[in-house]
Amino acid sequence: REVFFMNELNVLLLFGSLVILAVLFAFCLIFPKKKLGAVRFTVRLCYIAVLSALAVVFNALTIPLSGSNFLSFVPLIGFIAGVLCGPIGGFAVGFIGDLICGILFPLGAYNPVIGIASGMLGFIPGFLFAYCKGNIYLKTVISFVLCFFIVTAGLNTFALYLIYGYGKKTFWAYLAVRVPFQLIGVAANLAVSLLLVRFLSRWSAERMHA
Repeated sequence: REVFFMNELNVLLLFGSLVILAVLFAFCLIFPKKKLGAVRFTVRLCYIAVLSALAVVFNALTIPLSGSNFLSFVPLIGFIAGVLCGPIGGFAVGFIGDLICGILFPLGAYNPVIGIASGMLGFIPGFLFAYCKGNIYLKTVISFVLCFFIVTAGLNTFALYLIYGYGKKTFWAYLAVRVPFQLIGVAANLAVSLLLVRFLSRWSAERMHA
């Protein structure tokens, strides 16, 4: 029964991931940006490649806090990718980094929902910085608040709960244990991002208008 449940679960996770990917693809069609020149497109691809490699490294290198809770700086890489590469490029960095890390350093069966969640760490700040006007520091804070609720407390926790906590405790009990430790990670990633955001915004603007 346990094997059947996991197979059934994987099908549900895969279906949900495909739905999210379809929504993101629709986003590309509904909110097109100005077409990039060949040089700018190449530069953006280079950013995505380098940041994806960094995402693999940061996915593999985590700091243990307690039990299954770890301090990770993957959200920082997602934020940088979102600011420099936009929402779709940011999503690609997070998703590719998680996928390659899952292949090279597997901790079990690959969970596509966690891959989607990793992509959202780049998509959310990328969307805010590409389509929303306002103070860059405020957008940075909002980015991490949204990532916490949508990704950390939402997608990631739900995916892990289905695998490790289902039938043992309620989702809310599982979430309550994770939140204090995950807030440490949010604070650390946010602090570094606030230090980097002005440089990233200026660098992105210079590259896109060069």
